[in-house]
Amino acid sequence: MNGGYTKLFSDIITSSIWNEDDKTRIVWITLLALSNAHGRVHCALPSLAIMSRVKDDECEKAIKKLESPDRHSRTDTHEGRRIEKTEGGWLIINYEKHRNRLSENPENVALRERVKRHRDKIKSNEDRKGARFIKPTPEQIAEYSASIEYPLDGEAWCDSYEQKGWMVGKSRMKDWKAAVRNWKRNGWKPVENKQEDDRLSVSRFYKGDKNNGKEMV
Repeated sequence: MNGGYTKLFSDIITSSIWNEDDKTRIVWITLLALSNAHGRVHCALPSLAIMSRVKDDECEKAIKKLESPDRHSRTDTHEGRRIEKTEGGWLIINYEKHRNRLSENPENVALRERVKRHRDKIKSNEDRKGARFIKPTPEQIAEYSASIEYPLDGEAWCDSYEQKGWMVGKSRMKDWKAAVRNWKRNGWKPVENKQEDDRLSVSRFYKGDKNNGKEMV
């Protein structure tokens, strides 16, 4: 089965196909349901009979009628024939004509545009959420801060945020370059406050306030 989708127009009941016997109508609608986006049905006759819930000989008769000219058909092309035999199945002759008729419907055009905008919005949100933050290296911090004339101790800067879980306030850091620029904009200055032990020195950053006090970041 192709798993396609076919719009069934209401005016089918005013077409000449509706004057055919019930088995022919059932086989015709089954063909429409099985067709792919190009109106092709890949199916053998016994399988089509099973899916149409008709006997093999009834299905064969219906196929012959659908392949034959129909002088009462509203469509002059192909003498009113509805299908033609192809390798591996059948082709619904006027399928694309009816598909285009559906596409040109103003309501469907508007619906497609709304669906597209909705999908684009979802994709945009997913892209933003899916953007993974990559921790900068001390060398990157030193190089970037020097490029904006605000040299920082890259190792101390990274240690500071590593200790805080790379949080900026209550939010995870998203852009470390923006964080560096924000430090420069707000006048944060690195001040050495080393506490020696047997293994390492820890550098912290402070911001001077109006009373010349020091507030640790």
